[in-house]
Amino acid sequence: MSFAIGYLVAGLFYIHKHKRNLRTQLSNVKGIELKWLQILLYSLGIILVVAIVIEILSNTFQLVPPEIGSIIVFILMAIGIFYIGIHGIIQTDIFYGYNPDLQDYRLPPGKAIRTVNQDKDTEEKKNRLLDDRYDQLINYMKTEKPFLDNNLNLQSLATMLELKPHFLSMLINQKSSTI
Repeated sequence: MSFAIGYLVAGLFYIHKHKRNLRTQLSNVKGIELKWLQILLYSLGIILVVAIVIEILSNTFQLVPPEIGSIIVFILMAIGIFYIGIHGIIQTDIFYGYNPDLQDYRLPPGKAIRTVNQDKDTEEKKNRLLDDRYDQLINYMKTEKPFLDNNLNLQSLATMLELKPHFLSMLINQKSSTI
């Protein structure tokens, strides 16, 4: 019983630590805060308290028959398992846009087969893409003036430009530092 309490407290502590780290490292933490896991741990804590209370009522005071107490605890556990299943199904994709075909699976991580000419071509294409996207950003800022909106943030600007937020952030950081 004391191990279960220890695991619950440790789990809540690590979730709190994870949330704090996310806020310091990311600008948008919506959907990755592990709120469902925190609720699950609180629910397990409630089930544990109910089980302890039923145990006390049935063994010490003999107010609740042990069979009824067991049924109540098992029903609460079934609801908890159902909760885990539902949230597992509706959980947002953490690796949205992940493409496993970008790297040869037979090579060690981080290794890729490239020639010198391919590297130069790739670098030139990348620079052209960055230049085009930066021009798109500057033109959009001049024509639409989204900066006049007090609620403008990186996520909303990226949505307006149909770009991913991390790409827009990298684009602004790279191109504005060369100006």
